Order: sequence, then structure tokens, then C-alpha cells
Amino acid sequence: MIKKMLINASNPEECRVAVVVDGILEELDIHVRTHEATLGNIYKGVVSRVEPSLQAVFVDYGAKRNGFLSINDVHPSYFPESFESGRRRPKIQEVFKKDDHVIVQVNKEERQLKGASLTTNISLAGRYLVLMPGTDMYGVSRKIEDEKERKDLKEILKQLKPPQNMGFIIRTAGMGRSKTELARDLNYLLKLWKSIENRVAQAPAPSLLHKEHDVFIRSIREHFTPDIKEILVDDKDVYKKAKDFFHQVMPRYENLVKLSQEKRPLFNKYQLEEQIEQVYSRKVKLKSGGYVLIEPTEALVTVDVNSGSATREKDVEETAFKVNMEAAPEIARQLRLRDLGGIIVIDFIDMAHKKHKQEVEKAIRAEFKRDRAKTKILRISSLGLLELSRQRLKSTLGTGEYLECPLCDGRGKVRSPESSALSVFRRIKSMLVKGDVSEVRVTVPASVAEYLLNSMRSQLVELENAYAARISVIVRQTIPDKEILVEAVKEETPAVALEQSSRAQPDAPVAQKHEVDTIVTETNSPTLSSEEQSIQDVKTSPKRRARGKSPTQRKRSPKANEESEKIEAPLALTESPPLAPPQVETTPKESALSETEDEPFSELKLTRLSETPAELDAPTVLSGEGVTTVSSDMEQIETQAALLETTGAPADQEKGLFERSLEVTKSDRGLKHFMPTEYLPTS
Repeated sequence: MIKKMLINASNPEECRVAVVVDGILEELDIHVRTHEATLGNIYKGVVSRVEPSLQAVFVDYGAKRNGFLSINDVHPSYFPESFESGRRRPKIQEVFKKDDHVIVQVNKEERQLKGASLTTNISLAGRYLVLMPGTDMYGVSRKIEDEKERKDLKEILKQLKPPQNMGFIIRTAGMGRSKTELARDLNYLLKLWKSIENRVAQAPAPSLLHKEHDVFIRSIREHFTPDIKEILVDDKDVYKKAKDFFHQVMPRYENLVKLSQEKRPLFNKYQLEEQIEQVYSRKVKLKSGGYVLIEPTEALVTVDVNSGSATREKDVEETAFKVNMEAAPEIARQLRLRDLGGIIVIDFIDMAHKKHKQEVEKAIRAEFKRDRAKTKILRISSLGLLELSRQRLKSTLGTGEYLECPLCDGRGKVRSPESSALSVFRRIKSMLVKGDVSEVRVTVPASVAEYLLNSMRSQLVELENAYAARISVIVRQTIPDKEILVEAVKEETPAVALEQSSRAQPDAPVAQKHEVDTIVTETNSPTLSSEEQSIQDVKTSPKRRARGKSPTQRKRSPKANEESEKIEAPLALTESPPLAPPQVETTPKESALSETEDEPFSELKLTRLSETPAELDAPTVLSGEGVTTVSSDMEQIETQAALLETTGAPADQEKGLFERSLEVTKSDRGLKHFMPTEYLPTS
């Protein structure tokens, strides 16, 4: 068996440490610079809130969220002097008050919506020992099961003679170590604790008192064993730090650290990239053809074992037993690599024989013995479920490497366009039912808009006719479903409209129920026909109105004034809210639109075909790439048909087929203009 430790630190953004046994990934630690690890750090904090109902306090230790400190994690040195040892613990309100200072250590890092778990029982981990200031307890790790070895280590403990009020435990890595090696590690930890104590009096609150080592030093401390044959590092600075750490703590193994100078990436050389990608995957394939699904949730971790294509055995029982036996060690390995903790439920394939169940339990227990985390494993139930609990040692793998999906909020699924369109339709109807609404504007993704304007067009038209309101659909190409916006524009009363109009134009007569800004787009092209000049723009402009500019403040050509009066007259007779008739086609080179002169826009063509002008009452069919907004208002179409009659178009053109080209100016705020450019007779 060849066992190696590989340290990949060539990229400053990420540091990875892997332990490989015969080419198989056994341990993996990854640190991303953007995600700062706080596990094991010691802080001087301030009590921000006392919660008697939880028997805990929230401590501000300098992070985004306050840490959680339970009464069970409070060291007896914080208890009041009147408290007698041996009695039950005092209440949290008797121990801490708001703004009290406290020395805490991060026991569990922040995750998702939960803050960090803190403790005042400080512990400093070395290579062979764990120092526990404030206690007189010392002993040997429970994972050292050999009675002779435990007895020898206890004899060494008595000879070390640690200071009073300083407890320590010999770790599993301390097995077989001499008294000199253990004493060196103890002295290193004592010096470290003294330096922390010196900072406490001078440091403000909140502040950091002690930061854990870099990921490669922690990995060496946690994962190094004497059977490792080689430690390869691909970065010179990390190589020097690793050398210094071995020289200080384990000089016997200093020569195992080597610098890799090959051009080929270190992890590619040992074919680890594929195995690391599998660790991030939800599905883990087995050699027999079966597979394992691992689903971490907020409450627990679920693991499902499936037979897949494993069909080589003679019956169902043998197939289930073989797949379960192969899955048991792989599940333990994946939980260790991903560092998944808490309650874990494994759904094995159902087995009828009791002997087979015991074999699977034995296999998974044997694999978990190699895990440094504390575990508690129950038996397989009658439902085929095995329950266990595992201690979380560090941040779960993928915490800094992966971000939650902004579209689905981490659920892995998004709503279908049909369902979203129906939801929007219901919201539109609920707003119209309330009354006093002149327009409803919806902002939706392209797929939802397509369904609304095609499959539900007739229903939208019915709503517009029933409630005498306008429905506008605005498309945002990248908007997620959760940001779909439905807003109502309330109808103004005549008194309010009169007052607003008189403020903007004291001498101008009020011709309509709503306040209207008349904008005539001028063009520098002298070759416009009389038909094109006769269909100038009359458009409601909330943006201009908000800026406080009246229509009379804009420049108009004499011909534009004449044509605008022709258009305004029929519109003033209608009782419905003013609509936006088309504008004369202009190009960016010839003239700038008055409402978009301060922002860029793009143009595209939309085409509508109809056999006769009488068929304008039919639903409008628009086509074109990048469509941003389409309105289904039939009254606007009728108005545009009336405008055609005023232009003096030939009778044969009115009765025959005609093609109407629209040019839509699109910006990041949705539809800006509708501009009919030409009417071409077709045969």
C-alpha cells in the first residue's frame, strides 16, 4: 500500500490537500480564499443579547451574524461566585448581562441561515496533544483501544507534569510516541496559550485573538501518519512553511516533504481531478452498476442506494446484498470526504435475510473506524433504513466553491412557463376586479410572455374589454420567476387631471380625462411623403412628465403642429385612456428620439399581416427576434385603422392585402415606441 499526501497551492485563489492510497482519494481539504474559515478561531466577543427562553446568549465576535452560546458551553469560571460546585448549572441571565466581554472559540461554522456555534471551553490542538486551559483533566483518546498502549501513555502523562489548571488529552497520533516528542508538543501549546492571554487585556471587543493555521498545516496536523511515504508540494512558499512545521513539531519526518517541479499539474498526475468532481456530484456510481444518491438538507442528510444496472446475480436477494455491500464503504468514504454531519439516514435496498443485514452493518462500522469524527450507528430497521449521527469537523465541502442558484434558490427546480403565466393572469384579474385601474403592467421572462400573448391572448382581450383597461406585457430576458412584477396604474379622476394639467400648462385647455403629453418626433430627412407626415406621434410620456417638462417647451416644426392637431382631435372624443399611436420611422443616424436621447437602444423589425383593414379586430400576430413588449389593446388597433383612412390611402390598398412594418425601440426599461414606417401594397 502506497500512501502519499499531495498539496496543490500553485493557484493563490485555492489550496487543496489530498491523501491518496494506491491512487484512491481518501482525504480531501479545500480552502478558497473568498471563504474565510473560522472553525477553531478564538475571539474576544461582546454579549449582544440574552435569551432566557433559549438559555443562551448571542455574541458579537466580528462576523456578519452573531454567534450562539448556550449555557451548556459556558465554562464554570464564568459562573457567579455564589454558585456552589456540584449543583445544577445557573441560569444564563445569572451568568451574563448585555455588553459583557467573553472569550469564545468557534465550535461550528456559520452555514446557510444559522450563525456560528460558540463555546468558552477553549481547546488548542497540537500534533499529538490537545490542550484544554481551565481544567485539571488529562487522559488518552477513546479511539486508542489497545489497553497496553493506553497504559504506557498514561505513565508518560504523569511524567510530563503540566502546569496547574491545564488539562490535555493525547490524540490518536500520539500512539507510539516518546516522552520527548510529547513534551515538545506540550511546550509549543503552552507558549501559544500564553501569547493568547497576553492579547486579551489589550485587544478591543470584538476582535480576533488566535487564528487557526493555514489549510495545509491543519491537514498535515490532522492527516499525517507514519505510513505516509511522501509529501509533495507544488509551491515554493508552501514548501518552506511545511518544512518549518515538520522541523518544529516532527523533525524525524522532515525529509518526507518534497517540492514537485513537474510541468504537469500535481493532481492531474495522480488522476485526482475526476475523483474530486465525483465528490461534488449528487450521484455516485458503483462498479457493480448500482449507484448512490446523496442529498444534504437543512435537517438531515439522506442517502439512497439503488441497484441501477446491477443484474448479474441469480435472484433479487443476492443482487440487493451485493450492491449494499459495495455501497456501505463508499457511503462512509463520501461522508468523510464531504464532511457531512448531523443526522444521516441511509436507505439500503431491502434484504430479507437477517445475516445479510448484519454483514452490511459490520462493513459500514469498519469503514467509519477510520473517520476522525465521532459517529453513532444504529441497526438497520425493518424498513431497510440505517440511521447514524456524525460530528462535523470543518466546513462542508463546496461551501466556498459553489453558490446557491439565483433562479431556483437552491431547490433545483423552476416553475414552468405555463404555470407562471397562469399565476400572472390571476394576479392581473385580481387587480382589475378592484376597480379604478386604467392599466396593468406585467414584467415577465420571455417564455412566460410568449405563453401569455399566444395561448392566453383571447382571455387577455376579454379582460381588457370587460374592465375597459389596458394590459401591457414587458419582457425582461434574464428576469427570474421570483421577480415577476405585476403593477396597476390607477385611473385619475377628472378633478385631479384638471388640477395637474393646469399646473403644468395654465393656459392650455384640458381636452381629455387623463393628462397627456403630446410629443412630435422631428426628423432631418426632407423626403418624407404626405402620408408619412400625417401619422405623427401622440404619446403619453410619464418620464417627461416626471421631469416637469411641458409639451410646449419642446420644439416643433409647423408641419408637425398641423399634423398633430389632426390626430389629437379624434383622440379627444374617446372616453378610454389615451393610447400611443405610431410614430414616423426614424433612424439613429438621422435623428435622436426625444425620450431616449440619453441612453443607447437597439432596433428590430416586427411584421403583421392582415387581408383587409376590417380584420384589424382579430388578434394581432407579431413576429420578430428579440420582441420585448406587445400590447393586446384592440382600441389602439382601431385608432391606427382610423388614422390610415385620414392619410388618403388608395381604395384598392384598403381593400387588398397590405404589410405593415413596425420598428420597436428596446431599452432596459421595456417598450419605448411603436413606429409604423410604411404601408406597402402586395398582390
